Amino acid sequence: MKLSVVQNVWEVNPYIRETLEYNLYALKESNIDFEYIVFNDKGNKKVLDSIKDIIDNNPKVTYHYSNVNYGEGKCRGGWLGSIPLIKGDIFHCVDDDDVFVKEFYQESIKAFNDPEIMFFTANALKTDENLNPKSPCLNPDIVIDYTKPLDRWKEWFGVSLEGKDPWFNHPIPKNQVTRANNMMLASGTMYRKELHNLIGNPSPKEFLGTHDFEYWSRILFHEYKGIYNQTPLWYYRISDQSISYSEKKKNIDHRPPYMEKIRRKYYDLWYNKINKI
Repeated sequence: MKLSVVQNVWEVNPYIRETLEYNLYALKESNIDFEYIVFNDKGNKKVLDSIKDIIDNNPKVTYHYSNVNYGEGKCRGGWLGSIPLIKGDIFHCVDDDDVFVKEFYQESIKAFNDPEIMFFTANALKTDENLNPKSPCLNPDIVIDYTKPLDRWKEWFGVSLEGKDPWFNHPIPKNQVTRANNMMLASGTMYRKELHNLIGNPSPKEFLGTHDFEYWSRILFHEYKGIYNQTPLWYYRISDQSISYSEKKKNIDHRPPYMEKIRRKYYDLWYNKINKI
């Protein structure tokens, strides 16, 4: 079993090198066969300057500059752009500043030893820019069972768990889909590469910054099982270098129309599913 890790980069920031070093250390300590791709989504070419020595001295690490901006400056375009490059069985797409520890990778490989498990996701600790811990992203006391994927999908989209009622018979709670968007943390989720053949690729152009949630929804809707580890196993760094922080500071939220688009997509798919169209 081989793991492909893709670190998305876009603009020069002081955390890219540190993140790369920490993640490589965690992978080495995990005794996992891996490749590590630093994917520049048609961003600042000077990103390479701070990490070139690491790439030159580590045969497991490669750098790819894309001539196509897959994320349109709003999301991790390397997720889609790197698909032709990866050689592993398991795909892990991370942000430029999030840090992982060996336990994350060890627990994920344990999960993937079960051939029915198609994805693994774990809780994280929020930290400041210096990786000083603040609080868990999700309540670590809450257990989420993704071995019943369609039940989880129904909870996300407000569909009745008891029957086959589509939304027009079972009103969707306001903001249910947006709330569910935070139930699987993007950088802390990895999955089998074969899902690309089974359900297609992620769609950043169509869903922009919500394309991760749309892909998780797609996995669950097609009833592929996963494992959630509620123990925080990685560090979600909050810094002024991130796109999400920058947009929040400017009071920008591009998600609502895309979340509504996702809701409409799965309304139609659910209606067709229950009516066997």
